[in-house]
Amino acid sequence: MKAVQIMSFGTADVLRINDVDRPAPGVGEVLVSVGATGVNGHDVIVRAGEVKMMSGRRFLIGVGLDFAGTVAATGADVESQRSLPGRSLPGPGRSPAPIGALPRLRIDCLPMACPQGR
Repeated sequence: MKAVQIMSFGTADVLRINDVDRPAPGVGEVLVSVGATGVNGHDVIVRAGEVKMMSGRRFLIGVGLDFAGTVAATGADVESQRSLPGRSLPGPGRSPAPIGALPRLRIDCLPMACPQGR
């Protein structure tokens, strides 16, 4: 699958579309199928290197701080494992690619009555 990644600090020319492996959810993680993502001001200042202490200095850095998607699978030790797959969610955190593994504590599922994209 493809993902937009920051290769180094700098201007927009440091962004690349790279092939990345599909992750598997680890202990306490959920696998999220990303339906939509957005680039906001925080992504721009991370790319520019203005918040190195917060973003770290390791590359590659994923782009897309805000996203929405559905839970595709859950790892071990995730509460409500049976009720999470298929649930819509907004995601605060880096959207690594079209699908990504995130800590369960960093997501909140939307109510079942709220369809994705609304």
